[in-house]
Amino acid sequence: MWILFSSAMVNTSEGRPPQLKLDMTTQETISELRAEIEELKAQKELDAVKEELNSLKAKPSEVQPQKSSISQSEIQDTKVAAVRQNNNALAHFVGGPIASIYYGVKTSYWTPTLAATGVAVVCLPVALVDYGITLSVVPPLTSCLLMCNKSTENRRKLGISMPEKADELLAKFSSF
Repeated sequence: MWILFSSAMVNTSEGRPPQLKLDMTTQETISELRAEIEELKAQKELDAVKEELNSLKAKPSEVQPQKSSISQSEIQDTKVAAVRQNNNALAHFVGGPIASIYYGVKTSYWTPTLAATGVAVVCLPVALVDYGITLSVVPPLTSCLLMCNKSTENRRKLGISMPEKADELLAKFSSF
């Protein structure tokens, strides 16, 4: 062994360290070893993938996505929390009963619409006296206030402060 190593050393007189002189057989052996190492790495990786595949086949219940435990009432609360209150007030001021129906459809929360209908029935006799001003103001105001109060309550219950956060929650719900 020492003879091979010493014969491979080349002395230089220029003060540089001795360099190793390799012959063709040594270079071929090194390239063969490198190729064999690459093959072993590929085989090891393939074995690891096969083992993981077998473990996944053995446990099919863990692979299947779990069903979400989100109830319809949580989704409805989040929809109500997503109501922009300024837009709600403006829509009720301009559109009256149409805005009340729109927000009822959008949130599936019909209590403000039904309450506004009841208030309109009560205001109908008064409207004959005051030329309909009470009928045009009180029912939309009732619907708007009920929707805004419920929206604020649901935001507080969900721990959010802005309707944009409720929109994010709805996006997460719909991704399931």
